[in-house]
Order: sequence, then structure tokens, then C-alpha cells
Amino acid sequence: MELNYKQLLRSHKLKVTPGRIKILTYLHNAKKPLSIKEISKAIGSKSMDQATIYRTLENFKTLGLVKLVNFQKDFAYYELADSDHHHLVCQNCGRVENFEGCNSESLIRQALKQSKHFSFVNEHSLELFGLCKTCAK
Repeated sequence: MELNYKQLLRSHKLKVTPGRIKILTYLHNAKKPLSIKEISKAIGSKSMDQATIYRTLENFKTLGLVKLVNFQKDFAYYELADSDHHHLVCQNCGRVENFEGCNSESLIRQALKQSKHFSFVNEHSLELFGLCKTCAK
């Protein structure tokens, strides 16, 4: 998989570094979006500090390699932008599950039809908040 990341970085005209490979690999293996603190702890602060991880993730976000996920917390979460999926989030325990399919084209058309000031949407994000089955008991 590392070879693919090298090609991916080169295709975006980014220098291939061990830190960038580590971040992409860790995000790929994650089962949910991660905070900078979680990423930093996992890859080790000796190899990259949190500020470098933040700058790298922001650069990746600008290039469309990762996306920012808003879980209504005081910090950002990141995940690879490799598929169009969304999240169910438990407001009690914080469990996160991915789900596919939000019928975004229809939703975007409807939103733009109602809008007085917007003419297009270039990206979307959908997080649904509630209680998981364990916490709802």
C-alpha cells in the first residue's frame, strides 16, 4: 500500500516523506475519523509534532486527499477522502459508524432550488447524531 501513497503524493506534486506516508497509512487503517491528537499519539511525537501533522493534514485537505469531519466537538477530525460515506455518531459514548448513500444529488438540487444566494455546491458532509443501541437501553 505504501507504494500507492508514494504515487499519490507525487501525483499531487508533494514530496514523499516518511511522515506523510505514516499519516496516510494510519488514516487508511482507521475505522473512524481521527483527531490530530489521536494521529500524533499513534505515529509518535518524535517523528512529527502536532503542528507538522496539522499543516500536513490541512495541505492534504486542500488537495482533496483528506476531508474534515465535524463531530460538533472543540477540535477537528480527519479521514481519507477515498469514498463518499457519512457518519452516525452516538452523543453519549462517541461511537462512530459509517454509512453509505445520502442521495446527495437530490438533496443538493432541493437546497439550491430553495436558495436565494447559492448557485452550486462543490462538496457535502453529513453526520447524524443520536444514541447507539447500547446507550439507548
